Amino acid sequence: MTANAFLMHMVRNITGTLVSIGCGDEPENWAERVLNSRDRAQAGVAAPPHGLTLTDVEYPPEFDLPPDPNQNLR
Repeated sequence: MTANAFLMHMVRNITGTLVSIGCGDEPENWAERVLNSRDRAQAGVAAPPHGLTLTDVEYPPEFDLPPDPNQNLR
């Protein structure tokens, strides 16, 4: 997932919703309905944190941050 900001547990909430769709428990258009409702209670169960991995963080060029020296060690 890519975004300009994240709320606490947002990736877990989205993942849980998509898993429900992928398992056939909800129709394909359910994610759109959940997002349009703007009501977290309408979404699926949050996915557990294990198995979700942060792989990269990018900052806008205007921050002029040097690249991560450990990035190529993964």
